[in-house]
Amino acid sequence: MAREESMKSRFTGMFQIKNSFFLVLGLVQAMIIVLATLMTRLTLHSIDAYLTPAAYDDLEHRLILSAVVISIICIAITGVVFTLLYRGIRRPLLALVAETEKIKNLDLKDKVEIETSLVEFEKLICTISEMKTWLQSFQKYVPENVLRELIETNQEACMGGELKELTVFFSDIVGFTAITEKMQPTELTQQLSEYFKIVTNIVMEHKGTVDKYIGDTVMAFWGAPVALEEHALLACRAALACRSELDKLCLQWKTEGKHEFRTRIGLSTGKMIVGNFGSDHRLNYSVLGDDVNLASRLEGLNKLYSTSILISDATYRRCVAKVEARFIDLLTIKGKAEPVRIYELIGERPDISPQQRESLHLYSRAMERYLALDWDMALKLFRELQVGEPGDAVTALYIERCRQFKETPPEPEWAGNHSYTTKMFTRR
Repeated sequence: MAREESMKSRFTGMFQIKNSFFLVLGLVQAMIIVLATLMTRLTLHSIDAYLTPAAYDDLEHRLILSAVVISIICIAITGVVFTLLYRGIRRPLLALVAETEKIKNLDLKDKVEIETSLVEFEKLICTISEMKTWLQSFQKYVPENVLRELIETNQEACMGGELKELTVFFSDIVGFTAITEKMQPTELTQQLSEYFKIVTNIVMEHKGTVDKYIGDTVMAFWGAPVALEEHALLACRAALACRSELDKLCLQWKTEGKHEFRTRIGLSTGKMIVGNFGSDHRLNYSVLGDDVNLASRLEGLNKLYSTSILISDATYRRCVAKVEARFIDLLTIKGKAEPVRIYELIGERPDISPQQRESLHLYSRAMERYLALDWDMALKLFRELQVGEPGDAVTALYIERCRQFKETPPEPEWAGNHSYTTKMFTRR
C-alpha cells in the first residue's frame, strides 16, 4: 500500500512538472504574439500620416502577414527548444527517482549510471552514488531486516525494547582455542570468514536476524524485527542446514589439509526483550532474557552429550509436527526455577530414514523405562540400542546411569532430573 502511494505521488509530481513546463511555454508563445501585434501597430501608427488610404491598407496587410509568419516561426522554435529542454531534464529526473526508489528498497547492487549534460544533475547523481556506497558498507554492520523496518516505519532508531516470543540461536566451533594455537593469523582469518559466511547466509535465507559475532560464536534470533509465526521451525531448519553445509566444508578442508571447524548449536524459544540497547552514540539491536542465556547454555551442553544441536522443550513443542528430535535430559539449571527438558534435533520428519526411525523408537522405549525407574529393562534396551549405534555417547551415558541407579537408587520423589550448575560460557 505504501509503495502504491509512493508511485502515485511520484507520477502525480511528474505530471505537475510537465503541466507547469508547458504552461510556461504557452505564456512565452502568447508573449511573442502580443509583441508581434504591438510592433505592427506601432509601425503603422508612426507612418500613418505619410501614406494614402490604399497604400496604408496594403502595408497593414503585409505587416500583419509578416507578424503572423514571424510569430509562427518563433512559436515553433520556442516549442522545439522547450521540448528538448524538458526532455533533457525529465529523463535524468525520472532516472534519479528510480534510483531513490532502489535505495528505499535497499537495492544497492547496481551502480548509478545516468547521462546528463546539466552540471546540477551531475552533482546530484554523484551524491546519490556515494550514498549507495555508504549504505552498502553500513548494511554490513546492521541487519538488513532491521534497516527495512526503520525505513518502512519511518522511525529513528532509539533505545528501548518490547517483550516478544522469539527463538534464539547460538553456534560455536568445537575446540576453537586449541585450533587457533596451531594456525597462522591470516589462515585463521580466511577460514573463519568462510565459516561465518556460510552460517550468516543460512540464517538470513531462513529469515533470521544475525545479532553479533563473539569470537567464533554466532548469535542470531527469529521473530524480530519482522514477526514470524513459525520462528522456532525456521530456526530449526537453519540449524540443520548449518550442520549439513558445514560438514561439507569440513570435508573440503580435510582434503585440502586444513583444520576442520566442527560446530555445536543451541536453540531456545520463549519470551524475551528485543530492541535497541546501548547509548546515545551507539546502539545494538539485540535480545535479552532468560531464554537467551538458555540457548547459550544448550550450545555448551553439546559437549557433555557429544551432540551437535540441542534445543529447548519450548522450541521442540512449537515444531514437533515437522521435526524429529530425541529427549536427552531433564536438567536442573542454576537460575531456572523449574527443571528444563532438552532435546537433540535430528532432522525434519520427511528426511528421517527408516533405520533412524527404528533407532529413535527403541531409544524412546528405553527412556520410558528409565524414567519409570525400571533399571533392568532400561539397561537391556539401551544395550540393544548400543549394538546398532556403538558410537552414541548419549546411550553410553544412560547405560552408566542405569548401573549407578541399580546400585544406589535415587530419592523416591526423583523425576529424572539432574543438577547443572555451571554456566558453560567457556566451551573450549
